[in-house]
Amino acid sequence: DTPELRRRGLADRRELLPGHGMLFVFETPEKPALVMENTNMTLSVAFISDQGIIEQIEELVPYDLRKVSPKVPVSYVLGVRGGFFADHGISPGAAFHPPGSIAGPASVPVTPQEEE
Repeated sequence: DTPELRRRGLADRRELLPGHGMLFVFETPEKPALVMENTNMTLSVAFISDQGIIEQIEELVPYDLRKVSPKVPVSYVLGVRGGFFADHGISPGAAFHPPGSIAGPASVPVTPQEEE
């Protein structure tokens, strides 16, 4: 992670494979501004609090010069293929467990036990 890689983000890439994306991690919560100036694909972006809660989701369109920022300071920004969050039923308020974190019980799938 370098300032240059962070500044470039997903710009100048030709494609983004399903299940791939870019996670920006901020040491202290902030309100970063994203611009799609040199990005040729639609992206879904989740702004995530330091508590791991998705606060806001935005759909960003190619080459858009407007700055998009979260309404509240965040510790993570996750950029993935356009429509990803909607396609997977993920909306603000959902929990996010960053790589390397210890997921709590809510992240473990619950399978009903068959009665004997």
